Amino acid sequence: MNGKRIVLGGLLAGFAMAVLDGITNAVIFGKAWKAAYQALGLPGENAGIPIFWISFDLFMGIVIAWLYAAMRPRFGAGARTAIYAAAIEWLLVHLTLYSHLVDGVFPRGALLGTSAGEAVAAVIAGLIAGKLYREAA
Repeated sequence: MNGKRIVLGGLLAGFAMAVLDGITNAVIFGKAWKAAYQALGLPGENAGIPIFWISFDLFMGIVIAWLYAAMRPRFGAGARTAIYAAAIEWLLVHLTLYSHLVDGVFPRGALLGTSAGEAVAAVIAGLIAGKLYREAA
């Protein structure tokens, strides 16, 4: 596997995810998240939250790129494999977050809505990572 391409493609994929997730979570569902945090007695504005999620998206972009590189010999190069890699990342993250559907900590609409937006972001990130990945010469 080409480690440099995994990191480069992963960081670009993660940057795209961070931008798209920012639109989903701050612009589209921002009021719902602010209300949810306030209902829990937490401050609605916390600079640490976006810093964490931006860092998380950058890391997850690298994970998607690594998954793509690892899956490529078996599934072939291209968009289908990139989408598979993105789907694995999305499922692992969101199945964990769906625990909040059971415990009722966060509103169902905000969780499911942002999850749908983040599925789109993950697929776009996977396509970016897949497009940029090349095997080491």
